[in-house]
Amino acid sequence: MNTGNRHTRERSMFRHRQTFLSALLTLGLFVSTALADQTEAGANESGRSDLNPGKVMLRKMGVDVSLWQDVTNRSRLGPEDRELFYQVLNAVGQIDPVVLQKRARENLALLRRGWREELAELQQQTPSTTAGSKAKVSHESTAGQPPPVDARKRRAELQKMLAAADEGRFSVVPLFNDPASQHGQLVSLRGTAIRAIKIAVADPLDASANRDIRERYGIDHYYEIEIVTTDSQNNPIVFCVRRLPSGFPTGERINQPVQITGFFFKSWSYASQRTGGSISKADGQQGRLRQVAPILIGSEPVMVQVARPNQFGVLGMVAGGVFVAVLLAIWLGIWRVSRSDRKFRSTLSPGTLTEIDTERDY
Repeated sequence: MNTGNRHTRERSMFRHRQTFLSALLTLGLFVSTALADQTEAGANESGRSDLNPGKVMLRKMGVDVSLWQDVTNRSRLGPEDRELFYQVLNAVGQIDPVVLQKRARENLALLRRGWREELAELQQQTPSTTAGSKAKVSHESTAGQPPPVDARKRRAELQKMLAAADEGRFSVVPLFNDPASQHGQLVSLRGTAIRAIKIAVADPLDASANRDIRERYGIDHYYEIEIVTTDSQNNPIVFCVRRLPSGFPTGERINQPVQITGFFFKSWSYASQRTGGSISKADGQQGRLRQVAPILIGSEPVMVQVARPNQFGVLGMVAGGVFVAVLLAIWLGIWRVSRSDRKFRSTLSPGTLTEIDTERDY
């Protein structure tokens, strides 16, 4: 009997130890996940603009965000970009565009707060302090640290970014000027799509090319869309998306107002068909200029309906104007006749026409 009780107590203690270890493991995973989220988001106590919830969101969806360490900005899409590119394209394709746009608005509010704090700190610095601190940083910087920041330029950028954020929109300034800090950043842009073409994942000349992408993610094509925004100075921003909405135009030259939400991938250098924009250098093989543009991986674009003048309203205004003019002309005619009649009456002497003489023989 005592032996049975002892075994029962031992089994009970073993179960308690298992429960305790399981709870401890769960707590450890929770803490490590929270720390990873904080690290990958670049979070700090002041809530500064280096927060990057986009990377956190992608990591939770299975994207290996550490691959951004191998991404080179202002360069072509190369083999080192391939795995991360398709991981993000697959993940974004599974997110409801409405949900993604909502998360982007939340991200904008977070960034706006950080930008205000950073701008306030820069504005407190005197020109001499800024120059001295810049010189000190440039002497003490190491290869692993970011280059010194031009405070005046940074203030100007922050002011533009905040002006856009106050209007509820993202500025494209950091996407062009500071791509390294934007990797994985979630943004939503409104602009005009000027080009939209279908890109086949498979190579027509090599049936085995990208076969693993098609098998793993079921992606056999995507769409490349170029848009320009009010603050992009006619420079295009490129979005890669899995799908287009019904009725969305395609081709090398289109004109479609859109809203697209997506994650910044890199600053991309590609052979341009355009004659303007931020041209970097000539393409030796093709003899074409190369365009440098931000490339983002986004959700399905939303076509924006632009309010157009109502033709019936315009015609109604014209008809109303003509009607008023006619009434005015009639009133002027009546007024002139009335005035002439009063003038004529004033020339008659009293009693001249008291009655009609019916006896008069004409």
